[in-house]
Amino acid sequence: MKKRVTIMGLGAYQEGSGISAALFFAQQGDQVVVTDLKTEQELKIPIPFTFTYDPSHRIADIANFPLVIKRRNSVEFENNKVINIMNRYAFNVEELRSYAEDIAVKCGNFPIIQEYIPGDG
Repeated sequence: MKKRVTIMGLGAYQEGSGISAALFFAQQGDQVVVTDLKTEQELKIPIPFTFTYDPSHRIADIANFPLVIKRRNSVEFENNKVINIMNRYAFNVEELRSYAEDIAVKCGNFPIIQEYIPGDG
C-alpha cells in the first residue's frame, strides 16, 4: 500500500539526509512531500517558470520549448469515475494548444504550463 510521506528538512548530505529519505520513499512509489526552511536558491534547486495557459497568450514570447503541461487538479472525474490525465510535453505551439485545449475540455479549466527542467524528478 502506498504511503503519504512528509520530509521536514531536505538536508545537504547525500547519505542519511532528507534527500536520501525522499528518494527512498519516492522509489517505493509513495507520495512524498518535502518542506524546508531554506529557499530554493539556498538549496540549489531549479524552480521552473510556471503560468496558466491562456489561448490569447503569445506563448513564443513568454516561454521556451519544451514545456510541461499539467492539469490543475490531481484527480479529475467524468461521470462519477476518476479519469487519468497524464502530464504531457509540448515541443511547439501547435502541440501546446492542442494538449491544453484537450485538457480544458476534459477538466473544465485550462492547465498549468511549466518550463521543462532536465534531470531526475
